[in-house]
Amino acid sequence: MIDKASMVSIPIVNIVIVGSTPLKGANTDMDGRFKLTQVQPGSLRFKVTYIGYKEVLIPNVVVTPGKEVVMEI
Repeated sequence: MIDKASMVSIPIVNIVIVGSTPLKGANTDMDGRFKLTQVQPGSLRFKVTYIGYKEVLIPNVVVTPGKEVVMEI
């Protein structure tokens, strides 16, 4: 995740798949990157949170078996 104003990566941002059971998510690394594995295919919605920033919901992220999805937040 990158701060739009400063263009600096934000570490340890919380990212979860909304409605996943059990809850599935990850934190960004020091470069603002994250990776989720073993995600069920389909159209998913992600919630991104970090203290001091507005919560962001990202709808309709399509996950296809065997393909990597890259999101720039």
